Amino acid sequence: MTEQLNVPKLRFFDFDDALELKYFGELVNDITYGPRFSAEDYCSDGNVRTIRGTDMGVNGEIKYHQVPTANLDEKTVDRHKLKDGDLVMITTADCGVTSVYREQSIKHICSAYAVKINLNENADSTYLKYFYQTTKAQYEVSRFIRKATVSNLPGSDINRIRHYPPLLPEQQKIASFLSKVDEKISLLSEKKDKLTEYKKGVMQQLFNGKWGYVDGKEDGQLTFIPPTLRFKADDGSEFPDWEEKCLGEIVSIKSPKVVPFEGIELPCIELDNLSQETGRIIGDLSVNGALSQKNRFKAGDVLFGKLRPYLKKFAYPDFAGMCSSEIWVMSSADSLSSNYLFQFIQTEDFVAEANKSSGTKMPRADWKVVSQMKFGLPCLGEQTRIANFLSAIDQKIDLANTELEKAKEWKKGLLQQMFV
Repeated sequence: MTEQLNVPKLRFFDFDDALELKYFGELVNDITYGPRFSAEDYCSDGNVRTIRGTDMGVNGEIKYHQVPTANLDEKTVDRHKLKDGDLVMITTADCGVTSVYREQSIKHICSAYAVKINLNENADSTYLKYFYQTTKAQYEVSRFIRKATVSNLPGSDINRIRHYPPLLPEQQKIASFLSKVDEKISLLSEKKDKLTEYKKGVMQQLFNGKWGYVDGKEDGQLTFIPPTLRFKADDGSEFPDWEEKCLGEIVSIKSPKVVPFEGIELPCIELDNLSQETGRIIGDLSVNGALSQKNRFKAGDVLFGKLRPYLKKFAYPDFAGMCSSEIWVMSSADSLSSNYLFQFIQTEDFVAEANKSSGTKMPRADWKVVSQMKFGLPCLGEQTRIANFLSAIDQKIDLANTELEKAKEWKKGLLQQMFV
């Protein structure tokens, strides 16, 4: 092959030689598809685990805990078993997603829709895992994908992917550096997940009040059993008992249709602008949009996506605007804090009630059902304590998420600059 001079934008100081264009096949000993076998061969006590596309993350991690077990004949297992450092590449659907296999206590093989790639002595598997996360590699992969109902990357074409690999010592240094970046991202992700789980646990204790009979006897007195976790007033006294309410008594979803008019611009929130389970508004907001199809909301209203309510899409905007007709605009009465309502709609009980949907293909939450939901209502003082406490956790989750996204963007920039 003709040598072409190329150097990455970002490089370690002790490497300065020009890079040579190669085909991926020049770094490979062997590429082998996983075996085909019957679904009946899957079993909990099998002799091998089979890695599928769904068992691999886009950043190259193998989710070993979820890889299914099968019982196959030993010859098939030995012929296809993965060795430490082999690459696993998905060849259908998410074509080109690549992971490095690390030795496990039980043998692993690729599924029939992935390939095992054994590299020669000139290639570092971790380096190549990162190469396949770059836009340059994704472009190369796209050149060979065969479009059909499900995209397919032929194993023979993988060898034709072009690349400017440095010599092995530089590959190893790049791999080591990017592995440390991934460790940082993993720690930030773990921090965010722990905060999210902590909030879920606290919410279960704050909102688990219910009505029941004293001493559990149905002939006794029906009374409110307070939640596990309660707050006290500033002077240390107990807050009053909670009241029993139906949601529809203190929450309204009635919102006037926006009448088209000129001279004013209002941000418009579509269902896709509501993030899942985070309460954040994401993406760019259009202005005005199709006015006749939108509902108006004011700052402090609570938004909940009624289409496919199990997705848990909601928000608490601090500005006025319009939103899609597939979003409930929830306004609270004076006896209900809107911030408390925002936290309440995140509870498992509320989501379960909203999931008593109408429709099958496109289920929508039914307000006639949800409005009849009974729940315990604390006084405004305790509502404020609860909402402020949970909002403080939300702020920590948002900060952790911001740090995580910055780290991911940093890695994305590194990938673009460290590979030719």
